[in-house]
Amino acid sequence: MTDLHPRPEPRGEFLPPSAAATRKLLSVGALELAGVPTASVFPLGLLWLALGSEVVLGVILGDERHPYLLLLLSLVIFSPPSRVPVFATGGIETTWAVGTHYGGFESWQQALFSQLFWGSSIQVIPGFLIGSAALGIKRLGS
Repeated sequence: MTDLHPRPEPRGEFLPPSAAATRKLLSVGALELAGVPTASVFPLGLLWLALGSEVVLGVILGDERHPYLLLLLSLVIFSPPSRVPVFATGGIETTWAVGTHYGGFESWQQALFSQLFWGSSIQVIPGFLIGSAALGIKRLGS
């Protein structure tokens, strides 16, 4: 029996969300500590990484049976782990004032809630909208 929905061959390197976020966080933090203005560093943030990932997923999932559900689940599952390094940096910034834009929290608990709830929401909602648009465009073209 043939597979109606063949899976694409994996390409490139796959990093778990927390590892990808840590690598991104270290590069952004290094740029900030080197004196690069936050406005120049912001486009490198996790939101833009999530939006780009969801556009790619929207295109890849175009032929799946429940693509919107898979798109949403991918965001809900992978967004909180990607915020853990940001939470840790926010906590470190709160305690030692290193000089990054991750400060502004009064405690580690506030950093945890802010990053795992609000930070994830900021990735999930726009990511789902952008991914859905990419999915819709893919389906129109099919």
